[in-house]
Amino acid sequence: MTQVFADVPTADEPGSDMLGAGVVRVVGAGRARWLEELARTARRDGMVVIHVRAAEATRLVPFGALRDALRGVDAAAPQNALLLLSAVLHASLDRGACVFTAVERHRVHRTAADLVESIARPSGLLVAVDQAHHADPATLELLDHLFRHPPTARVVVAVADDHKLRLPADTHLVEAPGPRERHPHTPPRPPATLEELLAAAEVSARIAPAVTAHHLDRALRLVPRDAVPARQRLLRGLVAATHAAGRTHDHRRAVRDLLALCPPDRAEIALRCALADRAQGRHADANALLEREHRDLGDRRGRLLLEVALAADPAAGRTRADLAVRAARRLADPALLVAALAVRLGKPVDRRTPHLLDEAVALADATDCAPEALLWLGRAETALERPADALRHLDRAARLAREQDRGDVLGDLAQARGEALEHLGRLADAAECYRDAAETHRTTGASDALAPAGLARVAVWRGEVAEGLRLAEQAVAASPEFPAHHALGLAALHSNDPGRCVEHLLGAGGSLDLPLVDPLATVEWCALLALADSARNRAADALRWAEYARSLVAEFPGRLRHGFARLAHAAALRHTDPAAAATAAAQAADLLEKAGHPVQAGRARVVAAALFRQTDRPDRERRELDQARALLDACEPGLFDRVGTSWAGAVPDHGLTEREHKVLTVLAQGLTAEAIARRMDISPRTVHRHLQNVYRKLGTTDRLSTVLRAQSMGLLVEAC
Repeated sequence: MTQVFADVPTADEPGSDMLGAGVVRVVGAGRARWLEELARTARRDGMVVIHVRAAEATRLVPFGALRDALRGVDAAAPQNALLLLSAVLHASLDRGACVFTAVERHRVHRTAADLVESIARPSGLLVAVDQAHHADPATLELLDHLFRHPPTARVVVAVADDHKLRLPADTHLVEAPGPRERHPHTPPRPPATLEELLAAAEVSARIAPAVTAHHLDRALRLVPRDAVPARQRLLRGLVAATHAAGRTHDHRRAVRDLLALCPPDRAEIALRCALADRAQGRHADANALLEREHRDLGDRRGRLLLEVALAADPAAGRTRADLAVRAARRLADPALLVAALAVRLGKPVDRRTPHLLDEAVALADATDCAPEALLWLGRAETALERPADALRHLDRAARLAREQDRGDVLGDLAQARGEALEHLGRLADAAECYRDAAETHRTTGASDALAPAGLARVAVWRGEVAEGLRLAEQAVAASPEFPAHHALGLAALHSNDPGRCVEHLLGAGGSLDLPLVDPLATVEWCALLALADSARNRAADALRWAEYARSLVAEFPGRLRHGFARLAHAAALRHTDPAAAATAAAQAADLLEKAGHPVQAGRARVVAAALFRQTDRPDRERRELDQARALLDACEPGLFDRVGTSWAGAVPDHGLTEREHKVLTVLAQGLTAEAIARRMDISPRTVHRHLQNVYRKLGTTDRLSTVLRAQSMGLLVEAC
């Protein structure tokens, strides 16, 4: 990108150098004429030009000016890509042809961006937008997508506006001098009829919910206040449109107006609004709405639904969820019981959890459930080591949500699907779900921390550690939630910075003792800390995390958590008993594989192989590496070759045998060769042979440099 100028430079005539900037903002009285000159310059350079002339008259027509501009592109441009782009934009206005909801309109933006790149690939593309402040919301959202995900081909976007648009920080600013231009003024149309407003709202519902909200708001003014059914229908549409457009204030006002009309599904409407509030981090507002409706509602089933929603709050304890389950059993409503059980399964685990999970799964498979109930159940199934069942229920929930136009849960469903797919080792599919979740949450104004955290973890698993670190830092900046901090700790450890991993996780946990997170996640947190402290040669600290993880496993059983506890134990024993550490790492890999987490199992097998190499067990080392390759390459072809070496870095590859490491440890205590021989019950000649091997493998020539090198490599146990 071209640098940003502190003082706006004046340019009478644009030159070819302007066509190297990614985004150009043109200001000044002569900006329209300057854009025309820039377009002529681009055509002379062989670039394709799409000249969009926005106007106030087409402000409420989705992609109106852009579709007109596509019809005027030179015949020499790539026609197939242009026709496809035009078809995509037209199809997005056909509600019957759309397979996405309004909150998923980023899929149209992504497809359009791919076609823009195809158009630009041969010789470059200039997109010139005159009077961009009058552009319709659908066009502006597409431009924003291009700004946030710049194409790899040569694409220049030149914008002439009144400084109201948000452009990238590195936008190139140019002042176009000249006489003020007069744009043709289109007189406003007479007020639209109710039928015209409803038809216009229907056209823009999927791709431009802000336009739909505008039309429905105008239509409401034409409907008498005593026409309750008609007003309810319009308000339902307005609630959905304002949520999809991310207009929080207008959304809450529409919900309030709809609830005031006492619709028959009042509890369901309150629940959806509360879910939207929670997604945006406004838990207090969500609970206040639920409490108010619960107090005012006379319907027993509706009151129970709101009780379940209140129990679903992350701050609500297990007791409240138990009460909701008991109330659902008394009511004998299977769908509500599934929702209550799913909420209960999301609370801290106890001995009843496995039985409740089996009951919830059987009931959900035999009952018509609401999307949010299947969402809660799917999250619990992933956490409780049943990701395949989770994926089945989450896919079903997504189909229901699209059929019912439930945009309030689709972002969370995409996030939950990503977590289940990541657990199953389907990394590419998981990344796609996390990207969908990030874009959906962005359009609706929801919290955008969990999706970057998921993308960060997937990047680390795929060997893209620098990208994982960047995404994890972005997630932590957006939210203090556990997954964001865990992702940053994971990325720091795999970028060979165990000190940052420990420092960050302890700081995020709220104390220098134990992290304040869910017990289900704490075991994995402890394994990460144990690996990091072991890499820092802090054996005592690594042992403390391993012991705590073991105590949690006794209280909260499960193969996945047991596997993480064994991995923490392996890290703690690495310095003092490499043979036992290698066995523990192999046991961890077996447990993680049985729990259905091939990526974590593959990492544990790489660590086990490195430990077996230290103990001079080439047969076990080869077997562990072969199993690691099979696990990781099944997740993604070539994954083992990309990450195997870096993951083995968790156990430095110094090549010392167990006996050589023991000699080195005693040497660091200042003993002579004769004293070492007596301590280890071997001959002095054998001690000298071991020392020569240690010198050779560590690249040293004397005792002092050997001890110093061993300390820097984390080969010597920290003094207690």
